Amino acid sequence: MKKAFSMIELLMVMGIVGIIAITMITTVRPRDLEVGHLYIAAYTFLKDASDNVFLDVQSVTHDHTTEIDMNAQTFCNSLTDYINTTVAPTCSNAGSISFAAGAYSADWRPAIIASNTMKIYISAPGTINGKQYMKVWIDLNGDRKPNTSAWSEGSPADIVAFAVDSQANLIILGAPLFDTRYVWGRIHYTNDANGDGVYSKKLPFYQAQFRAFLGQETDDYLSVNLNDFMSGDLKAPASKMPTPTITQYDTEMCQNVIGGVDDSTYSSCTVQVLN
Repeated sequence: MKKAFSMIELLMVMGIVGIIAITMITTVRPRDLEVGHLYIAAYTFLKDASDNVFLDVQSVTHDHTTEIDMNAQTFCNSLTDYINTTVAPTCSNAGSISFAAGAYSADWRPAIIASNTMKIYISAPGTINGKQYMKVWIDLNGDRKPNTSAWSEGSPADIVAFAVDSQANLIILGAPLFDTRYVWGRIHYTNDANGDGVYSKKLPFYQAQFRAFLGQETDDYLSVNLNDFMSGDLKAPASKMPTPTITQYDTEMCQNVIGGVDDSTYSSCTVQVLN
């Protein structure tokens, strides 16, 4: 009676297991999944904090056109009211980075370290088409490597950039515009003031923006204009910007109007971030 595997049988089993393992690692890479989850978490808490800063200003002025103070240190101090931290913020570091700065530098000092270990860097404000913006860099995984803003096909960066305008709109910049390992988007077309309407399919974020706005300068689409002011690692490669596919709902595009002209026309919309 045979009581053990032969050496050949063991080698065959090990070879099959190895092939399966390599296939799984190639198909679903843990770091890619982690970057996506962390990016959505960073987007969510920064958007919530920025929105609350804007609402605080509105509660004082009672004016929906009010703009937030674009002084980097003032903005940083306001953010700290809505971002959980375990290390005392050093908002004196905010504004020390140039608006047009490109690649991440190890010499930078974070203004805020969130309780989830993400590091937040805030630039001095700059101006695009007459509107002021601040760039906010976030190191998604804190001290863990690779600590780089360099994006590549094989390795997504763990340091990413956003922009915040004077009305606290949070704008996605750089590689996450097109790299779906970070974020997806969809268009919500509306036809009345209640926001009723239809949704597009799930799309790469930049493609959703392009289909919605066709290159017009809206708060959402300005991410591409701001991307032009970035340099080095943080800039999204032009070759990766996809050509949009127009659908029946794109005929009117987003006109940034309140309400629609009739039930069959989708005249206003928003681009939504999907996780």
